[in-house]
Amino acid sequence: MRLRDYQRRAVDQIGRCLADSESTLLVLATGLGKTVCFAHAIAEHCPPGKRAMVLAHREELITQNARTIEAVLGEPCDIERADQHADLQGSLNGKARVIVASKDSLHPKRLARFDPAEFGMIVTDESHHATATSYTRIYDYFANAKHLGVTATPRRHDGMALGQIYESDAMVYGIAEGIHDGWLVPILGYSPIITDLNLDIVKTVAGDLSQAETAEQLERERAVHEVCTTSIERCGDRRSLVFTVSVRQAEMLADRLNGYKPGCAKSVCGETPSDERAAIIAGHKRNDFQFLCNCGVLLEGYDDPGIRAIVMARPTKSLGLFTQMIGRGTRTVPGLVETIEDAAARRHAIKMSEKSNCLLLNFTANCAKHKLITPAD
Repeated sequence: MRLRDYQRRAVDQIGRCLADSESTLLVLATGLGKTVCFAHAIAEHCPPGKRAMVLAHREELITQNARTIEAVLGEPCDIERADQHADLQGSLNGKARVIVASKDSLHPKRLARFDPAEFGMIVTDESHHATATSYTRIYDYFANAKHLGVTATPRRHDGMALGQIYESDAMVYGIAEGIHDGWLVPILGYSPIITDLNLDIVKTVAGDLSQAETAEQLERERAVHEVCTTSIERCGDRRSLVFTVSVRQAEMLADRLNGYKPGCAKSVCGETPSDERAAIIAGHKRNDFQFLCNCGVLLEGYDDPGIRAIVMARPTKSLGLFTQMIGRGTRTVPGLVETIEDAAARRHAIKMSEKSNCLLLNFTANCAKHKLITPAD
């Protein structure tokens, strides 16, 4: 798997940082290939004769990471999650060289199955979560292993510093750089104001708007109507991903969108059965319907280059959350820019492609009390 120029620099810098410190952080915007980078980092910088463990917190991330690592290493990796247990099938002394694990499955009893002396590298995907106790107890168990964290959004809205976990920064390459260098599509942003939406009465909780109080505002009939009519008007025929603050809001938006444009919308949430959710997502990727409304399930690890519009039906004060949502729509058409060496030529190819930009509808309100994130941020 051929690395892009910035990916090659990132992998090399990871090696230099881990040679001088015990841990390092790689920051790459969504769509720029974090998984490819850490797979190559494992291949090149995990100490000889040692194993690596990749930690993730979502089902989709675990499957995606395993698939990419196997493609890069050319050998099977193992999975530790729920009723799946890493076993003795593999390539290193009878064991897989890489294990992709659900951090929630690694309770003390399951951790004890692994000999920490066998592991030379721990990788944390979506490492902005790394300060949580559910992660740090795992790091403590593998205390002698090098630790690489990868994320698109290093800023935490609760103010917890990732410097508590990582001793160095390997590289930071964000959305602006990715767009300028022709690896991501540009963003066409609008901020429609929902009339009668009063966010000044909403409290701040853990650095962001209270979800319950924001939901109460956005689930009002007038707000649902304005989000739907504006989205239908602005998005045209673009395949669109809609982010909401509550499950009820997602369901209300899908229902109302279908009322205005029959068959155009469905919704998913954390309580949607996994098989049903997979089928809905697959249908959206096939263009069976236009708007996929979701509450909190498609923020991380969701990869669909066909998304051409992001509808943010949830105002936020969190730049990290905002950036995660935007990143679902900034990937280019697959294969479009991989063989083009010049940044200007890549930007031109994107401009002339079927996905020349990502439309961002950021619904907001007249608000004096809170500093809401906007496309300009």
